[in-house]
Amino acid sequence: MWEPGCYVDAVIPTKKDGQIDQEGLRKNLYFWLLQGKVQGVLIKSSRGREFEKEKLAIEECSGYAGRETSVVAGVSFLSSRDASEKAQRLQKAGCDGVALYERLSLKRVIYRNTYRYYEEIARSAPLLKVIICNSERENGSPLSPGELKALEWRIPNICGVISKAREAIEIEKLCRPDFTVFLGNDRDVFQISGPQKKKGVFSLLGNIFPGVMQNAISQATEKDTSETVKIRETLEPLLKILQPGSARRDIQIIMSVLGMPAPSTFVEKSEIWKIREALLKIMKREEAGWLFEPVENFYKVDVEKKIRDDNAWKEFVGKNTKTAL
Repeated sequence: MWEPGCYVDAVIPTKKDGQIDQEGLRKNLYFWLLQGKVQGVLIKSSRGREFEKEKLAIEECSGYAGRETSVVAGVSFLSSRDASEKAQRLQKAGCDGVALYERLSLKRVIYRNTYRYYEEIARSAPLLKVIICNSERENGSPLSPGELKALEWRIPNICGVISKAREAIEIEKLCRPDFTVFLGNDRDVFQISGPQKKKGVFSLLGNIFPGVMQNAISQATEKDTSETVKIRETLEPLLKILQPGSARRDIQIIMSVLGMPAPSTFVEKSEIWKIREALLKIMKREEAGWLFEPVENFYKVDVEKKIRDDNAWKEFVGKNTKTAL
């Protein structure tokens, strides 16, 4: 079973030569795990990243995580054979589980035997807990709750699904008690309404606000959701601009500006000022001080000064965008 709560969708810091910044990663991990007290960390596969680099990130996370915190690897392959081989290697690297994301093919292949696809991967690495991504399926419609039930009852180590908030309750009614529903993005956390079974979330905002997002997902399923509402209202300017295709890039820019270890990226000037404007709107709120306080205390930075510093933003303008890890 997966513990419900916030799992940081980790932005992995790199050096100028493209190698993983191990010291920076350790610092961020300490912030996420000890200061934010999150439930786990998600390391997503990245195009062009060699497995040895990915393995290094996983080993760093596993070394710091301890028994109470999970390390999850995102696996994105069209071929079940490739995904199975990757899962076996991740199991040896010390991962607790994998989140299976499908990759869009040029011909838009639709699987005729979805059960066989997931079963082959799950059975290839029986010690890994498997999460099926059901909210971003590009090769056909999402699995129905009934289909998920058939899969998770048939294959014991399939014990989680990434789903939309509106589908979560029906899935939880059908699946076994130790089956966990994860929300795939931060906005879905604030769409939960009323008391229900606790959930997990793979959170990009958790890179910067780990404790806040852990609190938000924990309180979202309680009878009194006033704390979650407060967090949503404070973060709303940022939630509005974080779009699926660019959210990871935007988060790593914010991390860099605030003085957190992060990879380099470059975007158009208009995009930079949009991100900055969202942060300034948050800073204007009287109750927003608590939001940035953990970052200020841990990384020893003046957040407002950095956000208002033109030079801190200019270095990200005018060059080709680099893919985030």
